[in-house]
Amino acid sequence: MKFFLLVLLFFFKASLCIAEDAKKQLLSNKNSETLKTEVFSSKDYYFSKVVYKIGKKFNRKKISRKANFEAIDNFKEFILDLNFKDKKNTLNEWGANTYSKNLISIKNARKLRNIRKKDNYIVIYSFPKKEILINENHFQLNNIISYNSRNHFILPATERTKFLDKINFNDLNLLWKINLSKKQINLNNVLDYVNPIEYQKKLKEIYDLKKIKISYLNKLPSTKYIVTEFINNNNLSKFKKLTYMSSVCSHDTDFLNEIKKSGIVTIDKDILTNKSTLNAYVKLCNGFMSFDKKIVKEKSNKFLEIEKKFKSGNAKIIDEVRSLLEQYLVQNPLSFKAWNYLSAVLRFKKQFDLALIISRVEISIALNNNNLKYYNEALKSYSKAKLNLDKNLTDKQKQFLKSL
Repeated sequence: MKFFLLVLLFFFKASLCIAEDAKKQLLSNKNSETLKTEVFSSKDYYFSKVVYKIGKKFNRKKISRKANFEAIDNFKEFILDLNFKDKKNTLNEWGANTYSKNLISIKNARKLRNIRKKDNYIVIYSFPKKEILINENHFQLNNIISYNSRNHFILPATERTKFLDKINFNDLNLLWKINLSKKQINLNNVLDYVNPIEYQKKLKEIYDLKKIKISYLNKLPSTKYIVTEFINNNNLSKFKKLTYMSSVCSHDTDFLNEIKKSGIVTIDKDILTNKSTLNAYVKLCNGFMSFDKKIVKEKSNKFLEIEKKFKSGNAKIIDEVRSLLEQYLVQNPLSFKAWNYLSAVLRFKKQFDLALIISRVEISIALNNNNLKYYNEALKSYSKAKLNLDKNLTDKQKQFLKSL
């Protein structure tokens, strides 16, 4: 016990010595007093400084926490620029900033300053130059693809967009763009009950306006007139156009034809075996479904019975399980697990084209619920269907799918 305390005391004193040495070198550096965010160095240390202007609603605890992350993040960005200029283009193109920063390990980083100075709040971290480790062997494109494949759900939006653009799965990319736009515009294409009288009143108000905005979908979701007028009178990118068209995909075959032109795999046949309205929606939208969360779920224990049959693994009742799942989904279209089981049934029956469409519904529901667990399960469904269906996958696309 005495030996353990002596060792602990030794490391504590060593830590204090490092901190004191860093402070001395900081104070002797002219950059320590400037009021700007920057990374600078002394003989033995790098220093990362973050400066915030203090406003009326200044919250020291929140700003301090934010500054801590920013100081470390800025320093890692500095190290990447210093050591990997030749690879910066590749890292940027593939949205690999987060991945690359995870390969930098830092020991004995210290917060040396955390103060208010005039109207500024300043945080400074020190990093010993000899205790920065970079795993250079992992700066390979294959490693980047594998990492981003498994983690793109939690990547910053700009990195995720770059990565999905490079992988070039247009359907997956469109699902993400629809989800992002839904944060501002109501793009639901499967709605709860609509009062026809109220709908006509609102439509007349909008129809009388000279300029149609896409935000009017927030008042009248899934209205063809709004989408058509906005698209015809604005110069939109391919994906932006498809994103807005998805909100009225169940009206006719316009959306289906457009996604086909964009190289997205489409299936022009019934996806479900029943002749329900839901089957028509899934077929016309080809899985790009956006459900109104107000759709009421049926309160019953029927799914537990279906799940039991599904998990039995009895191939003889696979058609019965499929029929039961489809009937359940007509009443409960928001059930992720039911869609997930249905895609598994279709893959078992080697109907990979139908399974791919259903996997898009899974992804849409997972994104709509911001549910990482659902999303990972949905991507597995997507991957299994895609690998069996698409014979023209690039090596990078195969690596993406096999990494999931």
